[in-house]
Amino acid sequence: MHASPWIYNAARPDPFSLKRLVAHESFKGLKDEALAVAIWRYTVDPVTGFYHFWSPADREFGPVSHGLGTVSDPLKLLNSHGAMLCGTVAAFFVAACEAAGLPARMVGVTGHTISEAYYDGAWHLLDCDLRAFHRKRDGSRAIASLRELLQDPTLVSDPVEPSAPVYYLPDRSPAGTAEHCYKPGYGDEMPRSIHWFHTMDYLLRPGETLTRYAREDGGRWHFPPHWVRDSKKYEKEWTQRGQRERFAPHRTYFNGCFEYKPDLTSASRDLSLGAWTLSNIGAGETGMTALDPRRPGRAVFLIHSPWIVTGAPQDLADPDKKTGAVLVDLEIALAANRGGRGAAALRFSGDGKTWTEVARVTSAGRLHADLTDEFDRRYRGLLAIDLEGAAVATSLETQVWFQHTVNTYPYLTPGESVFRYHGLDDHGRRTLTEVWRADLETSADSFVEHIVSSANLTRGPEPLNRLSPADPNRPWQAVFQISPRVLSPRGIVRAWCYASIASVKGDPDAPPPEYFDRRPRAKLEAALHPDGPWTLLREADVPVHKQGYHFSLDGTFSASGTDETEGVPHIYMRVTSDMPGWEIRAAVSCAMPVPPSGVPRLEIVHQWDEDGQPREHRHAVRDSSSAFEYRVLTGGGKVTDTAVALRVPSTRKA
Repeated sequence: MHASPWIYNAARPDPFSLKRLVAHESFKGLKDEALAVAIWRYTVDPVTGFYHFWSPADREFGPVSHGLGTVSDPLKLLNSHGAMLCGTVAAFFVAACEAAGLPARMVGVTGHTISEAYYDGAWHLLDCDLRAFHRKRDGSRAIASLRELLQDPTLVSDPVEPSAPVYYLPDRSPAGTAEHCYKPGYGDEMPRSIHWFHTMDYLLRPGETLTRYAREDGGRWHFPPHWVRDSKKYEKEWTQRGQRERFAPHRTYFNGCFEYKPDLTSASRDLSLGAWTLSNIGAGETGMTALDPRRPGRAVFLIHSPWIVTGAPQDLADPDKKTGAVLVDLEIALAANRGGRGAAALRFSGDGKTWTEVARVTSAGRLHADLTDEFDRRYRGLLAIDLEGAAVATSLETQVWFQHTVNTYPYLTPGESVFRYHGLDDHGRRTLTEVWRADLETSADSFVEHIVSSANLTRGPEPLNRLSPADPNRPWQAVFQISPRVLSPRGIVRAWCYASIASVKGDPDAPPPEYFDRRPRAKLEAALHPDGPWTLLREADVPVHKQGYHFSLDGTFSASGTDETEGVPHIYMRVTSDMPGWEIRAAVSCAMPVPPSGVPRLEIVHQWDEDGQPREHRHAVRDSSSAFEYRVLTGGGKVTDTAVALRVPSTRKA
């Protein structure tokens, strides 16, 4: 298996991670205003940047209520969506600035969320959604802060020097923005709330091809439930074919597909290399079968995409009606030498514990399943193939369709294109990441399911104060056990921990509330054992905010040594807080096994049209864990990208 093979055009920043993105030549050596403006220009660029559209939402955390389903993770926004509203693009700017070592924060005005960067001893506002920043009139040419814009809104309506290359969206006038958003006394800092869970790590198995098309394919697009409401409210922005930029260059979305066709016979090692787990299952002369026909056999395959899995909507009034996201085809034969009787079934699991049967046959033939309902707007799950008696699976094909962005596609450059390749994760290891979330909503039983120990803790009556102090004059504390669900056979090597805490509601400039004799605080720690020793990840004063917006404590915890096959089954997170908490999450990176020698080389294929004629370039990767560059040459004609594919051929036993 090849771990996280990735290519990008060297002329553009690498969207694999924020760390790699801000390490690009276009940001190197920059600091302070130059760095902040460069990141702003990246976000508003008509090729690399985002465009204004409704907020995306996935099914990784829960419903959109309380913001749980709204996507704010920077890598999801960058690679799967490419379009967002003010709050999410502001969060991306803050995350990119922090990755580059530049302090940043989110601020709010009437009906709008913006971002500020901190340098030269002051805050400076850069709006990545409406696409503008504003210089001061004092002759310094410094970019103004929110506070300064509230004091003098004419810096917006009558700019000293409009930002370049763009100063506001075509339908958002500076004068109207100054009047609506920058009203004196209406702006404030928003508490820190960062969601950095996602990674672009994945595995490519023998017999599998990843294809990213430079177009949409099959009408598959991300369609969350709240877009039904938005489509009625903003009819002029709705094309009924998914997200689309309403101004030139009218960007939309692209599709891609993981297509897996392993050789299930004993002439190949595809089954042993590609299956997640095998129980009483092996590769036979004609296909996969139970080793002992008297007992059922099970082969489990991981379905994992770093891009959001999407189906084709069938009813624009019902976003749950979709097809074609994950398709499974299984050919079943009945071996005469085993009695000629048997059965085969397909089952799905989202957590590795509960399995749902989606298809079954008791005779020879083709078994087909459309798992869109199970996978749409998700990133991972498990597919089990159960074989009984004489049943033999002679062939398996899965298609996992996803949405990716126009702005991160590895386009060709006319003439000579330099592409860069790298494998493994950002830490040089073979890992996959799964998001863990404590269920505090379903029932009182689920509330305590992951809590190992607690002190002064009670279940609050509302979703936003579920973790509450029984005695409000003392902090509550809880220890959570974090275990991967889908990736459970593999051990944790690293975790990014997160706790959402309610801020104090009130005037930020006023003294602390009377019931505190000090500023309330919150603390996040992690350990390998429930009794410690504990590693402090983050500790902070609880902010005071007019609306009582929540804020986050977050930090990274290393769970194992340097051996990449190492890992631990659990880690523990301890939260201590004076104020209620309502969301406990973690992104756990789990170790993947090192493949044995003899795994086929990775093949890279670029396809494009040049003056209407199809052309192709192939490149073989000798060592998929090492970084390198390669070049693709085009002629002098008009070049239109078609697709780029990464392919691992099936294995053959010597």
